[in-house]
Amino acid sequence: MKQLFPFILLTLLGCSNQEENLYFDKYVIFKPQDVPEINIFSAKRELPELLYPYNISGKEGKYIFVIEDSKIPEENNFIHIYNPITLEHINQKGVIGFGPNEIPYVSLIDVGFDEDNFWAYSAVDKKISRFNLLDQSPYSVEQFRQPESFFKMIRMISSSDSTYLGVSIDEPNRLVEYHKDGRKIAGYGEWEPVKTKQEMDNYLLSTLNSSWFIGDESKRYFITACVHRDRLEIFDYHTKKFVVIDGPDLDIPPFDIVGPANKSELILDIKSNPYRYRDVSITRNYIYALYGGIRENEFRETGILARKIFVFSLIGEPVIVLNLDRSLRAITVDETAGKIFGVTTDKDPNIAYFDIPDILKK
Repeated sequence: MKQLFPFILLTLLGCSNQEENLYFDKYVIFKPQDVPEINIFSAKRELPELLYPYNISGKEGKYIFVIEDSKIPEENNFIHIYNPITLEHINQKGVIGFGPNEIPYVSLIDVGFDEDNFWAYSAVDKKISRFNLLDQSPYSVEQFRQPESFFKMIRMISSSDSTYLGVSIDEPNRLVEYHKDGRKIAGYGEWEPVKTKQEMDNYLLSTLNSSWFIGDESKRYFITACVHRDRLEIFDYHTKKFVVIDGPDLDIPPFDIVGPANKSELILDIKSNPYRYRDVSITRNYIYALYGGIRENEFRETGILARKIFVFSLIGEPVIVLNLDRSLRAITVDETAGKIFGVTTDKDPNIAYFDIPDILKK
């Protein structure tokens, strides 16, 4: 069975008034025209170790982690580590493969709780691998496989030394938390209903809200930034409350629901619906959200994926819009270095950096 839900016949319950919305603790409508907007300019570094850089993250004032695309030759490593002040190459980690202490993919980096270690999560084989920053071995020193009870978590970050918080593809909550022994700790934030002719289950709602997921180094703030709609969510782990930011586009993109009720798939038209958030970085003071608004065919023709960064406070207040002079696919921000680092989308991708504007320096 195939059902088409054209244009904007879909509405969220109570999305115009925070008090009327039972699904959010705080609701913000973001209008870029209501905040300052400035242009910032980059310098590009051709770091020779990088082949096909795809993602980037960091540890404040200490490390930049650049993640290679999975198409690199198997004799190379997935993760290159740099000094954020000088961009000096420090180390490389992540032997490609499915063997002991190897990793077939890097979905995200988790700095964890130990100064001398970091973790890399792979959604391909559902393993979290710990790497030692001080040794010269490219292999991980420890691996943990997701128990079957939370196998459907597709992005996860440690919330303590024994628990994980993340995004699941088939739960009634926007975020879920599990103990590493498999016990469910809690679910946070129910999915708000979407009015359609066919009831949407948890899997369909999670697909509609597919997102990037990161946490700050203090393990207090966790961010989801949606790929297919203009929504960013801030979860405060201390208070267990959500701030939801919608905009600039408040509409839900058109989609198809294909298949029988118990095995339905949600299909979004990437030809007509632009990619929205492309990445997000969180610092001690701000949330930097890389925004695209570019359709797939436009990206293939021009190589431009995202040239704006929306900056928010940690409680969801819009602060400023940064217009970039080049297209990026991923970002990380280091306030100690005073830089915004990004992976470029040109024909020879590498690392570019921007000075953090004075208005954002504290």
